Amino acid sequence: MKGISLAKHTKPDTSSAKSSAKSSAKKGTAPQPQKNEAGFFGKNTLAVAIGIGIVVIVAIVLIVNTPQPTPPGQGTVVPLTVCANKTMSYVNDNLAQPGSAASLVSVEETRGLYQINTSYQAKTVSLYATKDCALLFVNPVPLDTTVPASGQGTVVPPQVCANTTISYVNDNLDQPDSAVSLVSIVETKGMYQINTSYQAKTVSLYATKDCALLFVNPRSLDTPVPTPGVTQAPTPGVSQAPTSAVTQAPTPAPKKSARPVVDLFVMSFCPYGVQAETAIGPVVDLLGSKADIRIRYITAIGGTTVSSVKSLHGPSEAQEDLRQLCIMEENPDTFWKYLNLFNARCYPVWQNATQLQSCRENVTATLGIRLADSETCAFGSEGLGLLKADELDAKKYSATASPTLLINGVKYAGARTPEAFKTAICTSFETAPAECATNLSSVSAVSSSGGCG
Repeated sequence: MKGISLAKHTKPDTSSAKSSAKSSAKKGTAPQPQKNEAGFFGKNTLAVAIGIGIVVIVAIVLIVNTPQPTPPGQGTVVPLTVCANKTMSYVNDNLAQPGSAASLVSVEETRGLYQINTSYQAKTVSLYATKDCALLFVNPVPLDTTVPASGQGTVVPPQVCANTTISYVNDNLDQPDSAVSLVSIVETKGMYQINTSYQAKTVSLYATKDCALLFVNPRSLDTPVPTPGVTQAPTPGVSQAPTSAVTQAPTPAPKKSARPVVDLFVMSFCPYGVQAETAIGPVVDLLGSKADIRIRYITAIGGTTVSSVKSLHGPSEAQEDLRQLCIMEENPDTFWKYLNLFNARCYPVWQNATQLQSCRENVTATLGIRLADSETCAFGSEGLGLLKADELDAKKYSATASPTLLINGVKYAGARTPEAFKTAICTSFETAPAECATNLSSVSAVSSSGGCG
């Protein structure tokens, strides 16, 4: 469904259910361990877009017309440990996958909130609760990266913070000729509630009083997650559907071949695309010599120069798409190692150009990739030609959302786990190889319906 979003990182809702023609099979290597900064509570997918060692700093989705808790003001302050225990009970009762549970790691006061650090499936997820323990937030967006990571920065006047927030939102809107306007700002529960208007609809955003962190879509800790089947209003700009609430469209019958062609269409800075890349990594390691498993990129090319490439998350993403294509083309045996390390180390800082470039240089040096050569390819006619081939195939197969997986041209619609990906590919062989008997992980860090696009 079309609408608005900022960098359009989608979360599941209940409203609906790289190469080029020059590229050939690229056998990968086993993914490297990821940093334990991530986690997803798969049931209802609350802790979205923190996975694979990332903190998604543009994962604002404007929740238009979606019922949200209405904060009446600051309630009685709840002791730190009491709120932490209440939060853990809420998470495990409503959000954790069956047979799994989150555990409390630590809790601290920061920026007028409780920061509750949890461990889930050996990964760390930080949650934020108001001090009256009424509202729960995830995925803070840093509005001011100069403020220390913890503690309380200098309190910013409400109007100044509201203006900063509105500017940030409008700078990151991917909808042309549209804008969010300020309606009002109120102090509530130790935060600023910034009420905005977009296309005659109201969107409430929440910022810490030092205007360092921005949140959307609060969860009421006193209200259970809606039961499956309850319909909520759509989030604009995205098509979202928790697997627990909406029946997934079945994957069409496989098209078989002796050597399946597997195309995973992504945007390099889309959290769901990054996670899908990680999930398919073990499959590349297992079947990379038997199938052509490729990463493809979703962009729009309006001319004959790199500056004409439009990508959802901006020019930096378009340039990284081009780099990755050229690394894949020129270093096929190293590409998957690069992708894994880049996603783990560099993607978390993609909005900081200096840190991103430094990280990229370190990763390519570690792997023996000549970055200068890759960038000569990326920013010249060769890279643009590679990306153009991806653009044409994306249009051909209607691959508009990241991630989109195609196996022999058939769009996949199942779970996003290594085992599910492997099974789908193996059923597309005319004669499945012995490797298909190997069991891979069935643990998913991604909603089957979340995406960017």
